[in-house]
Amino acid sequence: MKIEIRAATRRDIEVITANNAPLAIETEHRRLSPDGVRAGVAAALADPVFRRLFDHLRTLARTEPGVCGLRLYVERDNSRAQQTYRESGLVEPGYLVMEDDFSDAVAHVGS
Repeated sequence: MKIEIRAATRRDIEVITANNAPLAIETEHRRLSPDGVRAGVAAALADPVFRRLFDHLRTLARTEPGVCGLRLYVERDNSRAQQTYRESGLVEPGYLVMEDDFSDAVAHVGS
């Protein structure tokens, strides 16, 4: 079996969406809206370089008087993302996030 690794393109949005929705169920026990996942995938493919995007966002945020900082959520076991965030200057704030999510975009599996 030949495996080809290549950069994703907009043509891959549906395949990536179809594979990421079940991943959220497996890892977070959440059923995400296909439209929400599709929009996130499309946004990531539009500018897949996290650091460039984050640096731009940080620059914009610093110019807004009402913005007091930036926060990204990351899974505890996602060490790769945590390292990327640390390299971007983010630090752990020292508290745990708890939630009771009522949004229509997220449905807890088993609910």
